[in-house]
Amino acid sequence: MLQLIDIAFCFVPLLQSFLKQFRQVFAAAAETRGSNQPGNQHNLVARNALLCEKLLVIVHTSVSRALFNKDQLSFAVHLAKNWLPELFPADEWATFVTCTGSATGSSSSGSDDNGATESNLASSAAVNKPSWVDENKAAAYERLATSLPNLVTAANLHDARIWAPWASATSPIDFSGGAAGDAQHGSDLVAPAIAKRLTGLQQLILVAAFRPDCLPAATSRLMCQLLHLSSLVPAPLSMKQLMEFQDSGANTAGGDNGSSHSSREAVLFITTPGADPSQELAAFAETQVGRDRLHEVAMGQGQADVALQLLKECARTGDWLLLKNLHLVVSWLPLLEKEVHNLPADTDPGFKMFFTTEAHHNFSQTLLESSLKV
Repeated sequence: MLQLIDIAFCFVPLLQSFLKQFRQVFAAAAETRGSNQPGNQHNLVARNALLCEKLLVIVHTSVSRALFNKDQLSFAVHLAKNWLPELFPADEWATFVTCTGSATGSSSSGSDDNGATESNLASSAAVNKPSWVDENKAAAYERLATSLPNLVTAANLHDARIWAPWASATSPIDFSGGAAGDAQHGSDLVAPAIAKRLTGLQQLILVAAFRPDCLPAATSRLMCQLLHLSSLVPAPLSMKQLMEFQDSGANTAGGDNGSSHSSREAVLFITTPGADPSQELAAFAETQVGRDRLHEVAMGQGQADVALQLLKECARTGDWLLLKNLHLVVSWLPLLEKEVHNLPADTDPGFKMFFTTEAHHNFSQTLLESSLKV
């Protein structure tokens, strides 16, 4: 997970969030658990497998809701690789990373050394490359033949009758000869006759090498299959659903302070320039507590003291507080963290905090860890 921090600022160790998700999973297990009689022990393995699958879905959904669409696929790949490491052998993963780097890199921005290397690979592959491989893919073929010769053999890449139609197909759906939901061919990324011999990662390597234009769609399909998801992008939550989701986490927190836990957990809206969830929040607040009990502060010059005073007052009265544009005051956030942490134990259970921020690499890690991010 730490590797993803370089991709998006909200990829941080989500300790508190994950602990809450573990509690949710085991609370569900307690509700469905059968008796402990010896005759039921054979169900233990199946039950554990079900719990693991449920935990995977909860983790993916929780993290994905905090990501922009452009980061969803990267997260899914890293999640699948770490959840199912046996499906990502080191040599194949290294080749896949190399292929994807070549597919996404710009030839105009590459160094002279890289250009020379590609030229040398293309020249050495000219004699041996399959007839269906275009000249601009000759280097990719040579790289694949060098790093994974067994894959070249298993995939029978020299059979143009199989691969020429695949190379000219218009979409990954056409690769398999069926739609995405097709039970027999829906998860195939190459021709079915070859797909049955290859793993999902091996198929993806071939897509990256010879059909990089289809790589995002093919990767998305494979990750959905491996993670048992219908989509990598979770369905958006309404404000009502968001509050119910937050409260459900508080109810499984344990102890007598579930309501206090919910009150202290802020909802952090990660926005893009021009986006503003405050109108939707205001409309929801009007139906729940009254519009006059939602207090908004647009952070900027001279608003810090106002924000802290409202934080204490709302915690006492059970009103709602919305602090907007926290990315403009990242140096002040440690003080906000301290004040939230020091809220009294008798904080009104109706109190709720909402923050908005644009992506900022210096944003408080503590707030990211302790907030429900959407």
